[in-house]
Amino acid sequence: MVSFPGGDRQLFSPGVKDNVCGDERKISVPLKIRFEKGAVIFNPNTRFELGSFSFEVRKHRRQPETSLPIPAQGSS
Repeated sequence: MVSFPGGDRQLFSPGVKDNVCGDERKISVPLKIRFEKGAVIFNPNTRFELGSFSFEVRKHRRQPETSLPIPAQGSS
């Protein structure tokens, strides 16, 4: 999470895309972070200067996968 000088915050998290084996399962796409000359860069182009912003790093909690309902046993 990036905190802006005015108090606003922006959350950056890993992405999700369809699995190559089928759309029923999703896979996580890593969040790219670089440190370069007094700045933190998220993904390819989102740059934050270290002197102007504060950062909080937390473990990403994956959302539970949606699953199909299980049919009731004994129904015909």
